[in-house]
Amino acid sequence: MSPTPPPSVPTKLAFLVSRLTSDHTRRYLEILAIQPEYQGKRLGPRLLDHHLALIDDATSELPSAPAWLESSPEAERLYRSRGFEDVGKVRAEGWGEGFPAMLRPRRVGE
Repeated sequence: MSPTPPPSVPTKLAFLVSRLTSDHTRRYLEILAIQPEYQGKRLGPRLLDHHLALIDDATSELPSAPAWLESSPEAERLYRSRGFEDVGKVRAEGWGEGFPAMLRPRRVGE
C-alpha cells in the first residue's frame, strides 16, 4: 500500500510507489517519478520526506520496516541526504555497472 501524497504534491505531477517486501523485512520504495515539466521544483524531496515520515511514525498505517530502494546515479545524493546508505549494487544485463541498493533504518521517535 502506498500512502496518499502530501497535499502540496499533486498526484498527476509526481508519485511514489512502495510496498512491504514479501518477507516483511523491508519497505521497498519502487518508483519515485516526477513529470519532466515539473522536475527541479523540489516535488521529489517533498514526496520522499512525507513518505519517510509515515514510515517513521509509530502510529502510521505502514508496517514497521526499514526503507530500501535501488537508486539511479542522479538520485543518490537525495537519498543519502535522507539517511540511506549503500548496501550493494543491483546489476542487470544491459545496465552497465548497475544501480546502488540503499537502505535506511526506520527512525521511530527521532
